Amino acid sequence: MGTPIDSLRQAIAANDVHKVDPAGFDLWFTWCQTCRHGGHAVHMEDWFQKHSTCPVSNCICQCKLEP
Repeated sequence: MGTPIDSLRQAIAANDVHKVDPAGFDLWFTWCQTCRHGGHAVHMEDWFQKHSTCPVSNCICQCKLEP
C-alpha cells in the first residue's frame, strides 16, 4: 500500500477521465462494514449514485443503506 511517485501520479492523472489525483482518497480501497465487499472509493461512489445494493454478484447487502 502506498502512493505512486510524482511522475507516475502525473501520467496517471493526465490519462484519467475522472481527473483523479492517484494519491488522493478517490483511489483508496474502501469496503462495506457489513458484507466486506469493496473497491476504489471513486468506483464505489459511481456505483452507489445509481444503486443501493452491493455491486458483487449474488450479494444482497444494502451497502448504501448500512449505518
